[in-house]
Amino acid sequence: MSVEASTDHLLFFTRYPTPGGVKSRLADEIGPARAAAAHDAMARHCLAAADQAALAMGASVRVLITGATPTAAASWLGKHHRFIDQGDGGLGDRVHRAVVSSVREGARRIVVMGADCPALTPALIAQGFALLDGCDVALGPAVDGGFYLFGLSADAADKLPALMADLPWGTDAARAALARNAAGCGARIAMLPLHNDIDRLADIDPVRWPWLAAVTGLTGSSTAA
Repeated sequence: MSVEASTDHLLFFTRYPTPGGVKSRLADEIGPARAAAAHDAMARHCLAAADQAALAMGASVRVLITGATPTAAASWLGKHHRFIDQGDGGLGDRVHRAVVSSVREGARRIVVMGADCPALTPALIAQGFALLDGCDVALGPAVDGGFYLFGLSADAADKLPALMADLPWGTDAARAALARNAAGCGARIAMLPLHNDIDRLADIDPVRWPWLAAVTGLTGSSTAA
């Protein structure tokens, strides 16, 4: 079976690293250029983890891009990836469309992740997929009240509209709202470990992520991981 025919889809959501167009809260602290460099570094790091997990599992990776054409995105992250424009609407609309598209293409387990959590590893991503063998939703909870990973079993695809109804994406209430929605529609949730999303300088651990500390100016070295 080819990777494109895989029943495991990994949907990587990211934005092109245009200064002033990414990481607005971080930009308020360190300036738009350094914030864009941080986003670039995290996107490359997280996508590399996604690629490694997918290679080990035989999963299909789709990069959902906004802020650039798929051609520009390929110049940024590599032409070997499959790039898809996120399209219009809020983040919830865009995630919903992408998940539904994967289900229609025959995916049985779908994991959605972004580029805000440098703690993501291939093993953690694979664990997100594995949780979907025994539940409807796999969730990677973030310290700020959101989530860094969302997984859905295709068997629960009919619950997706209810799961995402009035979900306050990008806020500290997102995870609690999703949990309430899941309880309301009878969806079973399994949790991954709690990790930090990177929204502000204080979220960055320079010991764990020296490459990220470097590009944000927390340390003097610019050596990447």
